[in-house]
Order: sequence, then C-alpha cells, then structure tokens
Amino acid sequence: MAKEIFKPVDKQSRIPLYVQVLAQFISAIDKKLLGEGEKIGNEYELCELFKVSRFTLRQALKELENEGQIYKKRGKGTYIGIKKLETNLMQRPVFTTDEFIEKGVSFKNIIRKKSVIKAPVRVRVILKLSENAKVNYIERVRTVESGVTYVTLFYVSAKYCKGYID
Repeated sequence: MAKEIFKPVDKQSRIPLYVQVLAQFISAIDKKLLGEGEKIGNEYELCELFKVSRFTLRQALKELENEGQIYKKRGKGTYIGIKKLETNLMQRPVFTTDEFIEKGVSFKNIIRKKSVIKAPVRVRVILKLSENAKVNYIERVRTVESGVTYVTLFYVSAKYCKGYID
C-alpha cells in the first residue's frame, strides 16, 4: 500500500529531506490513506520508496514518534498512532465563551502552560515555517459544569506575534 502513497523526495528542493518525508506521512495520515494502528513498511522498504538514507528516514520517523503520529512495537514493527481530536485555526470552535455565557453554562479556563518553543514539525509544515522557527505555545484546559474537560493547544508564529504570550 505504501508504494501507492509515497513518492521519492525532491533532492533539488531546499526543504530538508527528512521534512519532505514527514510531510508525506502527515499528508497520508490527514487524508486517511494510512489509518490508526496500520503497520507501515520496514525501514529498508521506506528508504527505497522515498529514495533516502536510513539516517534521513530515522530522523523523520523519530519526529513522527515524538509527536505521537507513529509508535513502535519492539520486534513487531512501526504503526500509525491513534488519532487525536484536532481542529485547526480556520475551523470554528465547537463552543465559544460567548455561547457558554449566553446559555448560562458555568465553565472554567486554566492556562496550564505558555511559552515560546521551537515549532514541532507538524506545526512547521502546516504553517510553512522554517526549520528553527519559534512559536507561541499555549495549553488551555476548559472544564464545563457537566464535567466535560478538554484541552486546547494553540501555536502562533512568534515571528508575527511577538509578545503574544504576555
């Protein structure tokens, strides 16, 4: 199946080879060409498909693993990770603060973490940022009176929003 999904990287591109591999994996996962728990090819097969070295492939796979996109089972192989519920900045949030207030629903927001960090690979690909780009990272926990709790992660380019964290 991977043969139909992946293509060799563009070695003439200024985009690092491992980022090109990452982008292909992320695209395949987002388009549901690769599903949760699906086993991906071994390193040798993937190197052949992407036309990259094992070092380059391992660099890409390590980033994917760090972000939870894939996981490894010792002696079994590498698999696509369990999909987390995500929304992007262009989507309307399910419940806004105004809607909660309008309906008389009590809620609580807690900013659990805020900092300027090196943009994770997935964020760099989506926001088209450079390899060493920084982003403002905010982790918000919202609890509604019904007991429902959800976490929202915000990534905002530090280049265009200096001081956003403050």
